[in-house]
Amino acid sequence: MSSSISKIERGASLAVLVMALGLGAGAAKADDTTGFYVGALGVVNFTETARPVTDVPEYPKLSGISADVSHKTGWGAGVLAGYDFGSFRLQGDVVFRRNKFDKISERGLEYDLSGRVSSFAPMVSALYDISTGSSLTPYIGAGIGASRNKIKDNSFNESKWSFAYQGIAGVNYDLSANIGLGAEYRYFATGERTIGKYLKDYKYDNHSLFLGVTYKFGAAPAAPIAPAVAVPPPPPPEAAPELARSYLVFFDWNASAITSEAAAIINEAAAAAKKLAVTRIDLTGHADRSGTPAYNQKLSEKRAVAVKNALVQLGIPANEISVVAKGETSPLVPTADGVREPQNRRVEIVLP
Repeated sequence: MSSSISKIERGASLAVLVMALGLGAGAAKADDTTGFYVGALGVVNFTETARPVTDVPEYPKLSGISADVSHKTGWGAGVLAGYDFGSFRLQGDVVFRRNKFDKISERGLEYDLSGRVSSFAPMVSALYDISTGSSLTPYIGAGIGASRNKIKDNSFNESKWSFAYQGIAGVNYDLSANIGLGAEYRYFATGERTIGKYLKDYKYDNHSLFLGVTYKFGAAPAAPIAPAVAVPPPPPPEAAPELARSYLVFFDWNASAITSEAAAIINEAAAAAKKLAVTRIDLTGHADRSGTPAYNQKLSEKRAVAVKNALVQLGIPANEISVVAKGETSPLVPTADGVREPQNRRVEIVLP
């Protein structure tokens, strides 16, 4: 059982590592578009030590008892296709896994079962992306499907379809608007079954680590950079300078990245907040009307969160910053639906 426990612990550690990478991200996310995507996967697979009831005529002492079937670290590959709705994704994939096994053992007795077990599994999964306003997007999910398990050794060679289920935790990194890299952990299992003449109630139980690449269709090219503007203008030189209490930070089209011009405005707002000794800063995120209302709502929230993170890095306490997202509902410049208006892609900073 120590081998089984070790593999469970290894699977849990992989899941924690994958999620930690995503939650610690701070760079700008390159692609927020919805739409279809496809991908390919490479798999390192750890099949747990199984404990089926054995029936081995050659070793009567092993018959009718639970014995360990030890598996070696295996490999696999797969393909996937899905649709990204924004925060949620629906994905189908087909994954092949293969592991060797070499013996069963119990009570100091061993019987050679040198062979291999493989799985061909079409699955459908629902995935939830955790927004971080960065290029790294953690996600979790679950799926169901079927698995065609094939068992082969010197004595038998058989395959059988059975119900399968899986739990998923992973992280995607956007290399560009179309291409992403991913790391993922899955717990994958099927129901118990009888294998050949030796093993009864054998459960196929796995921890898998995936590395993959995805391509998203329809991602639009980046728009020209819009300059950041501060409001109101500075007072005349002869007057005593007054600190502004409201600022506007503008963004590129379909992006939540802080530009150099926007960073200068955020620095000015942070300095003013410290000098005025304010205890609250209100941030309101906006988007233009070039996307769907639901998508623009999510994008405006990411922009506001990006400005908040920048203020925190400049020494403003996070608990003194409030964030509101209004999507495309409050344009600075009214436009028709679908128009890319630079002044509507903004976050308003107000020092009450």
